[in-house]
Amino acid sequence: MGKAKSKPISPDNPQERIEEHPAFLLGIHPTEDSFLVAAPPGSGKPVGVVIPNLLRYADSVVVHDPIKDFKL
Repeated sequence: MGKAKSKPISPDNPQERIEEHPAFLLGIHPTEDSFLVAAPPGSGKPVGVVIPNLLRYADSVVVHDPIKDFKL
C-alpha cells in the first residue's frame, strides 16, 4: 500500500481548524483505564474532563501537574 499524499494548503484546498468545531464526548467507560483528551489550549480540559473524573473515582489518586493548571 502506498502512502497517502496530502495537498498543500491553498485557497483551492482550505484546511479546517479543530477550534471551529464544537467539542463532543465520545463516551464514558466505568473502568480504571487511561484516557486521551485532545483539545486546543484554553478549552477547559482540566475543569470539564479531568476534575469530574477525579471526583467520580472512589480510590486514592496521585496527580502530577507540571504546568500547574489546577489552581483549586
